[in-house]
Amino acid sequence: MTLFGKFEEGDGIDQTTFVQWDLGFSRRDPELFGNRWERIQSRLLSLIERAAPLVISAVRGEYKLPRVDAPNWRSAIEKCGEK
Repeated sequence: MTLFGKFEEGDGIDQTTFVQWDLGFSRRDPELFGNRWERIQSRLLSLIERAAPLVISAVRGEYKLPRVDAPNWRSAIEKCGEK
């Protein structure tokens, strides 16, 4: 899965934050938070959930993150955009 966004400096030493708003949808897109958006969100969360490790490839190399080990971590994210 390819995500287009930008990197921003983090708050701490050696921290970087990847930012991509609304899974690439425009704020004016009527499909934002609609069925297609929900499918993409579900696919991304499933990839994060299943990955062991999660591999993030970048121009200068790759980063390997361990599997998410937090109970109910998806629930707060899945509430994003609820009316």
